[in-house]
Amino acid sequence: MTICIGLLCENRKSVVLVSDRMWTESSILYYEFEPDESKIEKLFHRAAVATSGGVTIPSRVIKLTKGYIAEKFEEINSIEYVADILAHYYREERAKRIEELYFRTRGLTIKDFYEGGKIGTLPPQLAQFLDERVSNFTLELLMILGGIDDEGGHLYLIMDPGRHESFDKVGFVAIGTGDRHAELTLIQNEFRPTINLSEAVFYAFAAKKNAEHAPGVGKKTDIVILTEGDEGEGYIEIREGDELIKYLCEMYEKIENDALNHKKEIVREIKDINEFLKR
Repeated sequence: MTICIGLLCENRKSVVLVSDRMWTESSILYYEFEPDESKIEKLFHRAAVATSGGVTIPSRVIKLTKGYIAEKFEEINSIEYVADILAHYYREERAKRIEELYFRTRGLTIKDFYEGGKIGTLPPQLAQFLDERVSNFTLELLMILGGIDDEGGHLYLIMDPGRHESFDKVGFVAIGTGDRHAELTLIQNEFRPTINLSEAVFYAFAAKKNAEHAPGVGKKTDIVILTEGDEGEGYIEIREGDELIKYLCEMYEKIENDALNHKKEIVREIKDINEFLKR
C-alpha cells in the first residue's frame, strides 16, 4: 500500500519520479510505518526505480540489478536494457520464493520438476498442484523504472511474473493503492509529456497529494528528477522537508482552497431546483 508516480516531460527529455514513504507489512501482523528512507532508489546517474510491495523483496532485486550495472556498465546502452535486467532478477526472486515454499519441502527443485521430468513421474494430483502454484504465484511487487538514454526519457513498469511494459507513449504511470487517484489527477489536468519540468513536478506532487485519500498512502514525499545533464548534474533528489517540497505543498493548498471557495460561490448561485420540478 503506497503511491509511486512516474512522469515524462520536456518533450520526453526528462523524467520525474514521486513517492510516499509508507511501507506495509502483513505477513504475520498488519502494520504500516514511514521510515526516513526514500522508496526511490538510484540505479546509476541516469536511472532510478520506485517500488510498491513488501520491504525485503524489492531490496534484493534492486541490489542485484545495481551489482550487474556496476559490473557491466559499458554494456548498458539503453533504459530498456536496464528494464530487462530488473525483470530478470524479478523472475529469479519469484522462482526462489516458489521453490522455497513448494519444492524444497518436498526435496525438489523447479529444475527437477520441469527439466528433470518429475512433473511426469510424481502423483498426478501433486504434479498438478505444483504446476498451478508455479503458474499462479504472484510476487506482489510493482516497480517503476525511470531513466534517460540517447533517445530521451523512458518509463517502464516491471510486474508479475517478471515482465516489463513501456509507458513512454502515455507519458505517466502510477502504482500502489493510490494509483487511481494519481492517474485521475493527471488526466483531469490534461497532462502531456510535452509540458515543462516545473509543471510536471507540480502535477506529480498534486497527484501524490490526492493519492493520500487512498488507504495506506503516507504523507511524506520524495521526488527524483532525471535530465540529460552530465553525471552529477542530471540526477536530482528532493527529499521530504526540503524547501521545494514545502513550496509545492503551499502551492497545492492554495489551489485547493481557491477551488473550494470558487465551488462554494457557484453552489450558492444555483437556483432552487423546486422551480424545475414544478414544471
